[in-house]
Amino acid sequence: MVAFETFDLLTAAVSTDASHVPFLRPTLFQRVQGRAMPLGAKSGTTDDVNDTWCAAVTPQYAMAVWIGDPEGRQSVPVTLYREQTACREVALLRELPHDRRSLDAPPGVTRVAGAAVPIPGLTPATRSRWRRERPSAAPRLPCPCFPGGAARLPPGVPMPVTPALLSALPLLSTLSLPVPAMSASTLLGLSTPPLHLTVAVDMTGSSKNPAFRYADQARLLTQSVMLNQLRSGDTLTLLRVCEGVQTVADFTFSSKNGARMARADILRYTTALTRPCTGRGSAITAGLTQAAGRAAQTAKVNDVVVLFTDGALLDDPGRAGLGGVTRKLLEARTTRTLFVAGLSPEAGAGGVSVRDSFVKALGTPASDRRVLLAGAYDLSNVYPTFASAVKAARQ
Repeated sequence: MVAFETFDLLTAAVSTDASHVPFLRPTLFQRVQGRAMPLGAKSGTTDDVNDTWCAAVTPQYAMAVWIGDPEGRQSVPVTLYREQTACREVALLRELPHDRRSLDAPPGVTRVAGAAVPIPGLTPATRSRWRRERPSAAPRLPCPCFPGGAARLPPGVPMPVTPALLSALPLLSTLSLPVPAMSASTLLGLSTPPLHLTVAVDMTGSSKNPAFRYADQARLLTQSVMLNQLRSGDTLTLLRVCEGVQTVADFTFSSKNGARMARADILRYTTALTRPCTGRGSAITAGLTQAAGRAAQTAKVNDVVVLFTDGALLDDPGRAGLGGVTRKLLEARTTRTLFVAGLSPEAGAGGVSVRDSFVKALGTPASDRRVLLAGAYDLSNVYPTFASAVKAARQ
């Protein structure tokens, strides 16, 4: 009885108007194809958001997804729990083959205000007698469109359209319903227009001082982009900026059923990308130039460019052209966002901060609404805005 009440409560948490996980509701195509399996879920976080998780159930399976630092040192990136990434993963439960498509209410359960509750005064001793003497139940429909699977239809509630209903109505069964072959990622709402994501990381300047943990910040930002923003079909370009520009990766990411990039691959790429430079000089302007050139090669796809740099331009021989290169990048119709992160607040020449000097070198492009600027210490505050910009770029 407790198991059924819990299942009923969790499925209601997905299907009701007050649900905080409405994206877990079945899609139209899942309903028409008879695959709208009842699914219930509950999410949670610990203090300081060191952990976030989501547990889900269907009539046949249970699944839990946990996101966090096993050593408990770092909090979960803000975008992961704001976008409820853990709960989005459990939606894949519906794609599993199910032999059991509903749960029948056990003896002694009634409904009060729509919720399954024990009948008042019912005890284990009287349950079997109640089971024998209760009136026969009304016909139940094999419909997965309601919490708990099969359900009685309350007065005034229209009968849901299912394959069984279509086959029972000769007129409707003769209609040709176009149901395209769709991947699981599309049915789950994970399939979106592709983007070209470019991440250029300047590993000169502050990166050489371990006390600044500059490489750690660059690595964390890139990992967040690759884990949270990269989707199957996107093109990814990774540029390591030293005295020259090294292309660490440049490929179109592809995965089955909307799966994210594997953790091992993310670690491998970000480790190579954030390896500190050994020589002198800086090619920040050249890095943006290469990003603009690569964006031009994917003209039919929107571009999102991330530049992680402390903003120190004194060692950049091309610094005089920084504003022009940035302007050219923003003039492209496909450029949707330029995120410059890691800018140092330290005083530079003449007492002016490195960040302010960099903004001055950008010129008018710095005031473009598509340009986001983040310092070395406010990256976590600006990242959610960047994530929203990436989401808007896909629309």
